[in-house]
Amino acid sequence: MSKRYPSLNALRVFEVAARLMSFTEAAHELNMSQAAISQRIKGLEDYLSKPLFYRNNRSLELTDVAKAYLPSVRKALNLLDRATDQLFEWSPSKHVLSIRVASSFATMWLVPRLASFQQACPEIDIRLIMNSDVTYDALDHSFDAEIRFGEGSWPGLNEQHLMDIDIFPVCSPNFLSRLRKPEDLQNQPLIHVMGYDEDWAMWLSRYGVTDVDHTRGLQVDATITAIQAAQEGAGVALGRTPMIKGLLQSRRLVVPFRHIPGLSTGKSYYLVSHENKNERPEIQKFRAWLSAESENP
Repeated sequence: MSKRYPSLNALRVFEVAARLMSFTEAAHELNMSQAAISQRIKGLEDYLSKPLFYRNNRSLELTDVAKAYLPSVRKALNLLDRATDQLFEWSPSKHVLSIRVASSFATMWLVPRLASFQQACPEIDIRLIMNSDVTYDALDHSFDAEIRFGEGSWPGLNEQHLMDIDIFPVCSPNFLSRLRKPEDLQNQPLIHVMGYDEDWAMWLSRYGVTDVDHTRGLQVDATITAIQAAQEGAGVALGRTPMIKGLLQSRRLVVPFRHIPGLSTGKSYYLVSHENKNERPEIQKFRAWLSAESENP
């Protein structure tokens, strides 16, 4: 007896909605209506006889079973996309490069610069697959390379150092008058990124601030969300150089303690690729372009 599987379209919708944690943004990415997104998700939930999302008033949250299901769905979709690209080239002059990338790095640094790569290498199509900033799965061969944040030393992978990261408090311009010295943080909400819980403690300790409870405040699961919350006046976040350079230049964010230098995290962004594989020309071109861009962050 043949086994039935969920609709591929429904799984694609689930992956996008889970990645963006928004039916509205998923609808925009997939060029569908929000009602169609909701209908596909509801149909998948009915098929699986399990809820996949908790639908709160203004937010979504994955259920435990959805969190367990998502990595397998994402891997299967990526493998299918990769196989299709490799075996059924739509044009002999086109080449696809599949890059898995930390979501905050993609949104805040890489994507705004991709136009220059497309102009320099129009024959290469880039496929970006977002990944957590905190944890990394094994780099399987459905990806050509990955941009990771950490201390390096991933066995079995080639590593290219891109940029070091410093952290420092940032806030909306409306907060600036409330923050004359670091001790003033005691009266303001802190914004935390889950998985980087030690960052505020490290920064406060480094500059001798002892009266601020580093555990309180707003907790979010992505750096880009923390930065957006700071722009909207929800509190004070820790920005990372050079990721927020544009936001500082436009004064959508400001640095309250300009006399205090940024604190090194001891971590960096790296481009990693398969060690035991002849490097494709597309990767070599992307590597060279990324290296040049990293020198002028």
